[in-house]
Amino acid sequence: MAEDAWGRSRDALPDLPRRLAHLPLLLLEGGWEEARALALAVRAPGSRTQWRPFASSFLAHLAREQGDIALAWSLVRERLPAGPGGEPGDAIFLDVLSLQRLAVALALDAADLPLARSWLDAHDRWTLWADCVLGAAEGRLLWARYHRARGDLDRARASAA
Repeated sequence: MAEDAWGRSRDALPDLPRRLAHLPLLLLEGGWEEARALALAVRAPGSRTQWRPFASSFLAHLAREQGDIALAWSLVRERLPAGPGGEPGDAIFLDVLSLQRLAVALALDAADLPLARSWLDAHDRWTLWADCVLGAAEGRLLWARYHRARGDLDRARASAA
């Protein structure tokens, strides 16, 4: 259905790959080679800049899954140059939440608990600012992972619950 809708809008979006609509599914189902190629094509010079945040976010998550930590952090810094101190509303909300959670995961992967805490606080600040539940469950699970890494299993369990 997404590809059909994308096809109907082809005249309005002639420079975007038709299968870009499949990017989330490709990432989820393991079509990583195609997902990476699509994301890189959208990020290429001359492509529509309004679609770059979408592609960059997916490419950043893919980079972490593939062990390319430097690329993942580079894309986080590119999209969130103020780091965890960025003010709510200064970037595309959905991309920010996703990249903040990625930054938390990257920091936890590296056992950098102070950095993970900064990104967790930023994620909480943005979701509170927006008064939404979108991303709340993922945020709580990252808090659980953070508390577990600190050795506080009671708080880890509470966050997970």
